[in-house]
Amino acid sequence: MKNLLLGLIIFNNFLFALNFDQSRHLLNRTGFGATYTEIKSLGGLSRNLAVSLVLSGIRSEPVLDLPSWKDKSLDKKAQNELRKEWAQELKEWWAGEILITNSPLTEKMVLFWHDHFATALQKVRWPQLMLRQNLMFRKHALGNFETLLNAMLHDAALLFYLDAQQSKKQAPNENFARELLELFTMGIGNYTEKDVLELARALTGLKIDNNNGSVVFKPGAHDGGTKTILGQKQRFRPADIAQFLVSRTETKRFIVNKLWSLMIDLPLPPEKEQSLLKIMVLNKNQLKPVMEAILLSDEFWHEKNRASRIKGPVDHILGFLRTIEYLPEELQPVVQALRRTGQDLFDPPSVKGWSEGNLWLNTASMQQRIQIQKRFLRGMDSLPNLQKLEAGAGSDLAKVLLPLPPLKRIRGTTTEKFNQLLAEPGFQLY
Repeated sequence: MKNLLLGLIIFNNFLFALNFDQSRHLLNRTGFGATYTEIKSLGGLSRNLAVSLVLSGIRSEPVLDLPSWKDKSLDKKAQNELRKEWAQELKEWWAGEILITNSPLTEKMVLFWHDHFATALQKVRWPQLMLRQNLMFRKHALGNFETLLNAMLHDAALLFYLDAQQSKKQAPNENFARELLELFTMGIGNYTEKDVLELARALTGLKIDNNNGSVVFKPGAHDGGTKTILGQKQRFRPADIAQFLVSRTETKRFIVNKLWSLMIDLPLPPEKEQSLLKIMVLNKNQLKPVMEAILLSDEFWHEKNRASRIKGPVDHILGFLRTIEYLPEELQPVVQALRRTGQDLFDPPSVKGWSEGNLWLNTASMQQRIQIQKRFLRGMDSLPNLQKLEAGAGSDLAKVLLPLPPLKRIRGTTTEKFNQLLAEPGFQLY
């Protein structure tokens, strides 16, 4: 009997052993680009083992040293003089972290949460607060959602962005409460306007210390009366809200669906949704087991879920640089290219985050992408990296960069080959 079970396990692992295309798909969806060596290293592994390896590398701290100004005073005069300089340094720091990290999934999740709890440096104006928020996202990247939500309810950058620090018990600010329900937890249709008003009352009392940017609770500024939120009546305070909202099935369903959509373009079947909800409940709101189930689902590996998504600028630009293992000495042109193509790090366009899918690409933006690609190939000392990849990948070169066969024959010098590959429509997909 033991031999039979062992044989079935071995057969199952062989049946689901990853080929080159599947390995690239896993690495591209859970990160930004993938080197030839990384793709080859997963070849022959079972889905379970490959997914386990990707998830095991999740980090709670960055690889790069933090900007030198991270703990400097928030003195208003100094802040105004240095804000632009520090903002640029912050954007270059994160771009560098994405390029150098040994856990691309960590950065994928940090970008996901940055888009989910969209906050813009242009309005917040304090780079230190945006850095703290970024560190919070990586600390809880695939951790406990209730813990993350509670941290975000006390995040100075988010409170500034949504004007929550201006909320008073005499005049509660509904903006923060509305976005909390609509965009961060439950989604449209699962609450009433009365719930928004009552939640706004519950969130009064949160204030930002202008000296150090910390969030403090001021009991005297809080509406201590009884509130009725989603049918529950009690004297809600800010500290109660994360646990209360995450306990709702609607919130769990909302988060499960967002995580599914991060990795999969196919609809989430009702039975799979129920399974993921159960996993989230059994694991007390820990997200890593949910992500593992998503990555092991048949839908993730389905042919229709490959080359089905248009790359955003971070995937397009930083993914390419990671693929050729090239870290530019100067990251200012990289950050500028991200801004020009629509994904300015730390500055999403609205509280709804960035647009996704087909909205990333049109005739004009496609031409802009090709121009940026050519400029990177021509203007940077990346030729040795291109030659190294070409020599290592050999006949697999196109498969490293493209999820689809090239439409034209690729030939010429190293630079010419890469220009042709990057001009392929398939290079815009993953």
